[in-house]
Amino acid sequence: MKTFFFQALGFRDFRWFFAGQVLSMTGHWAQQVALGWIIYEMTGSAFLLGAIGAVALFPGFFLVPIAGSLADVFEQRWLLIGTQTLTAVQAAVLAVLIWSGGAEVWHLFALSFGVGMMHGIDIAVRQSIVASLVDRKVLTNAVALHSITFNLARLAGPSAAGLLLAAGQAAACFGLNAAGCAFGAFSFCMIRSTPPRNTGRLRILRDIREGFSYTWNSVPIRNGILVLTVAGLFVFPYTALLPLFTSEILGGDALVFGYLSAAPAVGAIFGGLYLAVRKNTGSFQGLIFSGGVASGIVLILFALSRWTLVAGALLVLLGAAMLLWTASINTHLQVMVDDSKRGRVMSFFTMAFMGAAPVGFLLSGFVAGIIGPAWTLSAGGFSALAAVFFIHRNTTRKSEEGSFSRDPIMGPARCN
Repeated sequence: MKTFFFQALGFRDFRWFFAGQVLSMTGHWAQQVALGWIIYEMTGSAFLLGAIGAVALFPGFFLVPIAGSLADVFEQRWLLIGTQTLTAVQAAVLAVLIWSGGAEVWHLFALSFGVGMMHGIDIAVRQSIVASLVDRKVLTNAVALHSITFNLARLAGPSAAGLLLAAGQAAACFGLNAAGCAFGAFSFCMIRSTPPRNTGRLRILRDIREGFSYTWNSVPIRNGILVLTVAGLFVFPYTALLPLFTSEILGGDALVFGYLSAAPAVGAIFGGLYLAVRKNTGSFQGLIFSGGVASGIVLILFALSRWTLVAGALLVLLGAAMLLWTASINTHLQVMVDDSKRGRVMSFFTMAFMGAAPVGFLLSGFVAGIIGPAWTLSAGGFSALAAVFFIHRNTTRKSEEGSFSRDPIMGPARCN
């Protein structure tokens, strides 16, 4: 069973990718948690709390489709080495500013914008490189383990940030990110080769247009990306309001904030292990639907919670539900997509989330400033439920009418 859980780790290049992913993403999450807490301490503004989360994601939105085209033409490991190196430099600058006491709000926003640009390219290439590191027969396992590494980092990063913030060492959170990215660059150097899937010349606009046409005309891919957009718009913005919820609703400090930030990763790791043992994608559609419904319900319950232990337990459940929701879409798309277009399709997958999440962050921050974080989170949960049921009902009706081949949750694979 142990071998089956981690069969993708039998591939040398994937092991280096796994290690680099854990450490670099641990630093990333420590930095994001510290940024939110510092901004809230400096300004006390719910809107700026949402805005700093948006700035960290929004610039990457425009670069993701370009990154997808680059990933289909150039060797992917060198793209990752470049983004990790530049991110390490930016994180080091933030660490120095915080440590010296010279950091101002505009510094945090400006450097977060730069980190967001690098992260946008980085995450798109990471999504597409996995298939180059393992045999196709273990691709499902590799994608699940990729999701686990992301959530291991979500567990370790916020936990470390909470302890460091409680000890008054905010600058160390940014130093941790700089060190993690430096190791990430080294680990990607150790990968032997990730040859491009296309050997033609790079033509950005033509490649993006071709990838968009392929994505839009494949109904399962299109609906999967639409469902992911719902997650980014209505559910994931809870992370931006977590400092406000911790302070105003639960009456907690930085240590409680770190505990709550890490809690979703615990559930997500168990969800990822569950996906890792699945041998086929036949029932992923049901996981996508049930994960979306569970995410909305648990978010509503979290918004109603008033005790730290209960809130933490609910966030564990939310982490598991969101992992099943989003990673199931990722795995389903990775298996069905044509290899020559994988980078571009996965860039649109990433783009959907990165475009929706900043809008959700800004909207939730604005609304929370008016009605408070609890009501805002409840509204997000109800909106997610309504959207998931609408997509499910629409695609199921089309399938029953016989207009499309059967695929009840993700949607029909093709016209009959």
